[in-house]
Amino acid sequence: MKYEYQKYKLEIVREQTFESEQSYFIKNSEDIFKYLTDICRLHKNPNEVFLAIAINAKGEIIGFTTVSVGDLCSTTTHPREVYKFAICCNAGSVVFAHNHPSEDPVPSDTDIQTTKRLSEAGKLLGIPVLDHLLVGNETSYISMKREDLF
Repeated sequence: MKYEYQKYKLEIVREQTFESEQSYFIKNSEDIFKYLTDICRLHKNPNEVFLAIAINAKGEIIGFTTVSVGDLCSTTTHPREVYKFAICCNAGSVVFAHNHPSEDPVPSDTDIQTTKRLSEAGKLLGIPVLDHLLVGNETSYISMKREDLF
């Protein structure tokens, strides 16, 4: 009996390019929020959307990906999906963000537990989580790092 084995190659594909008059460096949660509203337009989504943002060693944003799209109140996120993107981007760190279509950025218990789980996975992989922002609308957000929630 013969067995077949496959050889695979991972590639990252640039899906879309966004042009901006400014460069986005991550120094604090306000910088992240500005990127999320200006470039990602996260606050405009009618469903809950979870994003992962890859950051290089200099604190520059490499890019972002939509990890999951949920319904009005929730979305499912797994470390495997988040870190697959970060590893392919050669990210030094990551930032997570998701919107709350209700426009109330207060994190749920599930948001906190998910962030803790993602942070632990990042520690194992050597890709630290810098922050997780919950976006309500174009002016309201909560930084889970600043609130010491993970």
